[in-house]
Amino acid sequence: MITALAYLTMIRTSPLGLSPDVPTLNVRVDGEGYLRLAKDGRCFYATAATVGVQEGHLAAKNGLAFSPRIAVPVDTQRLEIDLQGNVTAVGGANRTRVGSLVVATFSGRADLISVGDYYSTSAHPALYSPGDGPAGVIRTSASKAFGMPVKATIAHHANARPEVLVSPKVEIDKPTVSLGDISEITGSEHDRAKLGAIDLGYAPPVSSSREFNRALILAKIRAAGFLGDAVDLSVPVGAQVVRKGQSFTSEQLVEAALQQAQKKFGDDLGFTSETPVRAGTAPTGELTFSCRFGEMLGDSVTAQVYIMVNGVKVDSRTVSLKTSTQPIEVRPQDHIRIRLMKAGVSVEVFGHLRQTGMVGRNVNVITDDGADLTGKLTTASMVEVKL
Repeated sequence: MITALAYLTMIRTSPLGLSPDVPTLNVRVDGEGYLRLAKDGRCFYATAATVGVQEGHLAAKNGLAFSPRIAVPVDTQRLEIDLQGNVTAVGGANRTRVGSLVVATFSGRADLISVGDYYSTSAHPALYSPGDGPAGVIRTSASKAFGMPVKATIAHHANARPEVLVSPKVEIDKPTVSLGDISEITGSEHDRAKLGAIDLGYAPPVSSSREFNRALILAKIRAAGFLGDAVDLSVPVGAQVVRKGQSFTSEQLVEAALQQAQKKFGDDLGFTSETPVRAGTAPTGELTFSCRFGEMLGDSVTAQVYIMVNGVKVDSRTVSLKTSTQPIEVRPQDHIRIRLMKAGVSVEVFGHLRQTGMVGRNVNVITDDGADLTGKLTTASMVEVKL
């Protein structure tokens, strides 16, 4: 017999001050699983509970918080929980998904001990998202407003082991993952800090996921000095980390290429693009675009668009542009300006082309004082020459 009651003391308490502003829900598991709750560092299980808000978190009527903890916004007017356990806080016109319930299952040998309205056990459960495996789904119905006195709470034994509860799914916004990023940790301040700092390696690429299993995390915990069964570890099946990112669209890439092409080649060419460009994702941060252009070939030019985050290139795309007007032709008898550029200094002189040239292409020019040079015909009246 597992003597979990050796760690528990039943004590009377006053009402918990649960929010009367958020109507409660009757929640039950339709399947083999149990709801997972916690109080003072110990886990408890129930097949059904009356659920509301206590001190900004989702909680059962007698003060047990759901594990992992789910924060609820202060302006919440009602709660919604779907079959998959996704919890939505509704406030006016705002609907915010605030977290997901975890459902625990036990083997037939698990010794569940009744503690008031709940069960306690030292057995390690398998954790699932509702709707996965044998766990079952979540069913809800409305109940009366919160605010009833609590029957009992549970005091934690002073020498209890630290506990690590890994969340089913966590989003992060950094290149590495620590145990504290993906789990809720209870125990002494020293143990929480030491466990939370355990390095689990690199985060997945942007908008991708990486799964963590119990064996890997347990090995990391033991390598940090927590040997044997010094830590209670719970890892849901398929626990994963998702790297946050931001999207950039095909339209953004094309617009950047068009704007920068007009600045480089002149507005009179009227560039367009009809070739599809692949959208993508980038890390979070300030998103900007920088372009590098090839040579004008007739009425076409290729732009290499660099995707920049906080000034650092993270990706690139090729955008093909065409002029919407006929290529501009400049004849040898046309008098033009010639901009001579060197080391950041430029001087303009006048001259003409040696032969007919097209805007955007390299041409040979002769200055009015007879110098023979090669440069790019950037507009119908300007050649730029780099010395």
